[in-house]
Parts: sequence; C-alpha cells; structure tokens
Amino acid sequence: MTVYVDGDGDGFTLEQGDCNDADPSIRPDANDTFGDGVDQDCDGMDYDAVHLGTGVHYVLVPEWVTAT
Repeated sequence: MTVYVDGDGDGFTLEQGDCNDADPSIRPDANDTFGDGVDQDCDGMDYDAVHLGTGVHYVLVPEWVTAT
C-alpha cells in the first residue's frame, strides 16, 4: 500500500499535482496572481486563461503578445 503525504496541508499531494508541497498557497485549485512570477495553480504558467464560450479563450499574460 502506497501512502501519499500532503506536506503543507492544502489537500493535495505531489502525486495529485501539487507543485510545491511546502507552501499551502500553491496547489492545483489555486488562483494565479497575475505577473508575480509564481505559478500558484501548478499549470506551468504564471497567468490564467478564462474560457468564455465555445472556442473563445482570453489569456492574461505578463507582456503584450500577438496571437491568432
């Protein structure tokens, strides 16, 4: 039997996608703070995307980008 430990008590283990099990504010269901250089929601990026309908996404990024 494998036992997984939630080191920071945020409800997620490393195996469940917690990318920093020493900081309870960093976990898969957290909200990213725009432009602070920290990936709070463990998605590999320091910003969030907002889905506003079929095929429509708005992405907050720390700098201007050109996208299609």
